[in-house]
Amino acid sequence: MSRGLFIVLEGIDGSGTTTQCARLKAAMEAKGRRVLMTFEPTDRILGEHIRAGLRAQLDDPIDPATMALLFAADRLDHITHVIAPALESGVDVICDRYVASSLAYQTSTLPLEWVATLNERALVPDCTVFLRVSPDVALERIGARQGAHRDLYENREMLMGVSTRYEELFADGHVAATVLDSEADIEAVTRELIARVDALLAR
Repeated sequence: MSRGLFIVLEGIDGSGTTTQCARLKAAMEAKGRRVLMTFEPTDRILGEHIRAGLRAQLDDPIDPATMALLFAADRLDHITHVIAPALESGVDVICDRYVASSLAYQTSTLPLEWVATLNERALVPDCTVFLRVSPDVALERIGARQGAHRDLYENREMLMGVSTRYEELFADGHVAATVLDSEADIEAVTRELIARVDALLAR
């Protein structure tokens, strides 16, 4: 049995990663592939702690290093119990956010090399796709889907910083990624995403 493909979609909040993960999954399944769609932070116990922490950050801040450790621990648990078993059984895994998110989001306050070290044991994806979108467009999308509610990362200043750090990660080689314009029509983004994955499958 051949190993499944491990595909990761990255982007700032509002870039459309969740939507495009679901569309890619449907397209791959239509071609007869077995596909698992997953996400980070997870819905396992550590991921739930992270989500609770993010919701509480504005009123009861958690030390950034503690959050980084929680994200790394949740990721290892995710790999051990979800991602690796699926890949080994021949199932393709599409993950909504992964290591690059930690490197981009957490390094606003923490050293890049330290965050990278926390994630050294993470599996390397077969393909990482970054959905590029401007912070202003991202905020419009976030507002449309959830109104006035915001978590720690859903403000223009934070999104500007995260967007810049993603670009720096690609430029300096910390993350290898295919970049797609996520401000394009949703169908166009999906077609381009499927084309990139088809090219991977054809190797």
